Amino acid sequence: MSPRLFFGMNPTIRILAFVCMFTAAFYWERKLAAAEPLTFSGSLLKLGYEQVELRRTDENRLFLFARVNGRKRSCLLDTGWSFTTVSTNTAARLTNTNTIDRLELGAASFTNQPTITQDIRIAGQPASFDIVIGCDFLLAHHAIVDCASRRLYVRRTALSADKRGMLEKLFSDSRRVVGRMKLRSPPAMTIATRLDGHAAELLVDSGAVWSCLDETTAREFDLRLSPSPNQLSSAVAATKKQFRVTTVREFTVGGKKIQHSGVAVLNLEPWGFGPDGKLFRDVTGILGGCELIANDAVIDFGSENLWLRTSR
Repeated sequence: MSPRLFFGMNPTIRILAFVCMFTAAFYWERKLAAAEPLTFSGSLLKLGYEQVELRRTDENRLFLFARVNGRKRSCLLDTGWSFTTVSTNTAARLTNTNTIDRLELGAASFTNQPTITQDIRIAGQPASFDIVIGCDFLLAHHAIVDCASRRLYVRRTALSADKRGMLEKLFSDSRRVVGRMKLRSPPAMTIATRLDGHAAELLVDSGAVWSCLDETTAREFDLRLSPSPNQLSSAVAATKKQFRVTTVREFTVGGKKIQHSGVAVLNLEPWGFGPDGKLFRDVTGILGGCELIANDAVIDFGSENLWLRTSR
């Protein structure tokens, strides 16, 4: 409708025309909103998170190509790794070996990021990545790791109470069950689970290929073990380690059953776990990549919650 025609109308008709246009606009706005609901990622962006796209290796590990002081570097994201670490080769190019002046993860940029330097090796061999983004970084930036969708979300500040409530409603509306994680020192997140009715505290570890259980704990649970032709590799062992496997009938988090596959059973003392470990003796296993992906896990470091879709 042209302005000349509109303002040339009788005042009463003009008011009715305005009401009709307003009603029509409101109707179509609501209709479009219903037809195109905000996605999970869109909701997080609306809450002020920055999104970083990740990739997944053949071993279920999450990684991306980052930029360190302008140079492209391969980067592993590992929720089971306490401190952000750079390889000795990468550290040699840093102005300060304990600080990354500028770290770019996708479009998100961070300055003066504390790091440690290490000759990063897996099973005694040089690692295929230059940096490990660890638990310290994820906690400092209120990170959310969406394991199945391969996305990292970060915030510069903590959520307000109102926005935290909105986030928790978003999770519950997407049929996820919450498990409260426990923050350890040095930085690590663990979660209380039950395996065939037995309580087991597990490290939440996106860098682990499979979920694992300490062999002493497996014997205490009277689990049946079978040999495996596979081997596990890690940064704490000089060689690949042989292990056995067990199948648990019921795997629960937050009182709800989750999807699960076979669990690797081996001596976790070199990792610092189990009754003989020097790090976390009450942590008897690892919640690894297979279960995190199968259950659409979202690890929320801001609230220290682990959100999983329950099995039907």
